[in-house]
Amino acid sequence: MPVSKIIAQSNEMTEAAYHLTRDQKRILFLAVGRIRNATKGGDQSAGLCEFTVAEYADMYNLPSAEASKDIRSALAGFAAKEVCIFRPEEDEGGEKGSEVYPWMIKKAYSPRRGTYIVHLNPYLMPFFTSLEKRFTKIKIKDVAGITNPYAIRLYESLCQYKNAEGAGFAVLGVEWMIERYGLPKSYLKMAEFKRGFLIKAIKEIKEKAHMSITYSEKKIGNRITHFQFTYQQN
Repeated sequence: MPVSKIIAQSNEMTEAAYHLTRDQKRILFLAVGRIRNATKGGDQSAGLCEFTVAEYADMYNLPSAEASKDIRSALAGFAAKEVCIFRPEEDEGGEKGSEVYPWMIKKAYSPRRGTYIVHLNPYLMPFFTSLEKRFTKIKIKDVAGITNPYAIRLYESLCQYKNAEGAGFAVLGVEWMIERYGLPKSYLKMAEFKRGFLIKAIKEIKEKAHMSITYSEKKIGNRITHFQFTYQQN
């Protein structure tokens, strides 16, 4: 089954809190691209994806040996990773409603067939397949070259507010980005946030995803609380 060249995910997933490495994110893109038309509902086969090193290498323009190494490294820690979906309708006082899911329920390698098998959590599949409104589209060719996993998350957030002509405007909170992207807590210091995340992420998105971006700061008193992004996908 061919891999879709466009990934679609609900805005709830785009806004979720999690951190995956670059290669874990790449496996997720490949798997979702393969099963985006998976059976809806409670079918436990939903989320199952089998792929070869050659398919991964072709998707991300990598030599076979490097692709094999990346896959093994990514799968080694993938099973322990979780994603937190926020449920604002369940908020009470200062506490946020949320649901936490493991990403994966199975991983396997078949040397005989030369394939890897990942079984993503079936409960996550509606966030990628049952999409009628409020979803984000991401073209694999635009994101495939990005190597910084935090830059991938920022790029997804910008795609959420991009119109049909490729232009967009988004206002993202500093603390929101730290929480949702899994940034180090040291990035609460603005100098660290800019140096360690923002400047590097924007540079890579411009170069690898061919998106022109300008941004400005929003402050409360002397404290920077949000960044306003204006951008155009070229």
